[in-house]
Amino acid sequence: MNLSMSQVRAECEPSCDLRLSELYRWQAALRVPVGELLNEPVTDLSPAVAWRGRMLKVMRTARSIEALTDQECVHSLAMILVQSLEALMPELDQVPAWPLQGQPRTGDELGVAADRRLSEDFFDTYVDG
Repeated sequence: MNLSMSQVRAECEPSCDLRLSELYRWQAALRVPVGELLNEPVTDLSPAVAWRGRMLKVMRTARSIEALTDQECVHSLAMILVQSLEALMPELDQVPAWPLQGQPRTGDELGVAADRRLSEDFFDTYVDG
């Protein structure tokens, strides 16, 4: 979306009042119906979003098998699986394989750990205990 992580976090806040153009930018990036973004969050994902998530995982796994196998027959089966998944969901053609290792973060992407606060006695508990 060409946004900094701080801007993405700000737009994810419940108090953020997005303009329609920003909402449609999120819709395009997430590739979900706009209605999914407007509904109040529930504990479970909608069936369509859950199905899409499962399809993404299967495609990433198939791409990983295709890229990592040295056996021609396994590679051929992985290619057939990839083509079948793309026939079901054409937008999966851009889904990459699983990363082999974590990708480095930029200075603007600190992650969840940076938001955690440790108690004053955290290290005392684990060093002494």
